[in-house]
Amino acid sequence: MCTFFLLSAYLITELLIRERDSTGGIHVGAFYIRRILRIWPLYLGVVFACYFVGLLLPHYALSGTWVAAFVFLAGNWYTAIAGYATNTVVALWSISLEEQFYLVWPSIAKFGGIRALAVCAGLTIPVGYGVVFYLCREGRPMHPTIWTNSFVQFSFFGIGALIALALHNRSFSIPTSLRLLLFGGGVTLWLIANHTFHVNGVFYQIRPRLVSCGFAVVAIGCTAIFFSLFGISRSLLPPQLIYLGKISYGLYVFHVPCRELARWMVPGTGYLVHLFRPLIQMTLTILIASLSYRYFEKPFLRLKARFEFIKTR
Repeated sequence: MCTFFLLSAYLITELLIRERDSTGGIHVGAFYIRRILRIWPLYLGVVFACYFVGLLLPHYALSGTWVAAFVFLAGNWYTAIAGYATNTVVALWSISLEEQFYLVWPSIAKFGGIRALAVCAGLTIPVGYGVVFYLCREGRPMHPTIWTNSFVQFSFFGIGALIALALHNRSFSIPTSLRLLLFGGGVTLWLIANHTFHVNGVFYQIRPRLVSCGFAVVAIGCTAIFFSLFGISRSLLPPQLIYLGKISYGLYVFHVPCRELARWMVPGTGYLVHLFRPLIQMTLTILIASLSYRYFEKPFLRLKARFEFIKTR
């Protein structure tokens, strides 16, 4: 999730800078229209679909308050208060958080320029760690109170934006061996953050300094993984992996509903269940995300292209 926030901020910041360089300004209204057309149809469609499924299956009931929280892009804040939803929208809190960041980011780029972007991105990091430290001292649980807090996760957006500002108009090429080292090191840092610094926070006592340092380790790991893949030759990536990147939004949105479908299709426990259920979940997720991309998302993407001032792919 943290890597996703970092990558998302990098991409959007880079596109905003390119638009400013190419057109001499940033069209904030067009930016919002593009975001709405890319994110909202599938996001809101799944939210309302889950609500109606909950009317038929009480176990997955989604209250009107939950729906309102997601519709008004406050799903992460309500999750922090009420806990993770029992419905299959549980993972969509991150979409609310992402959209909050982008409500203000293009305006900062338009009216403040590169310097304002750098200052604001830099400020997200100490603010994020300060909030982590404060919430830990207050005894708040990592999940979901700290983990879904906008100010905590904004630090990863800030890192992504700073990377975009640092790399803009600069070439980047490193040996494959170094890419492998960065990727392996990033994953190792994630494991250290979880098992040594207790960033997961589910089975451990929350300690302010420990968890704050853990978030820093996570950030370094995310950055290492980003650079391990940044600028990599397309020829080194299998076409199947590139396609999964294209439908990644649907993969994220549908992975929880497909997990529940897999549980229904393969009930019980045992070795074979734990072997086949994830395979079925993965197959269903890829299938449904592919269908969604082709038949539901693409019309909105074609409409979105009309509001582009530079190529976004």
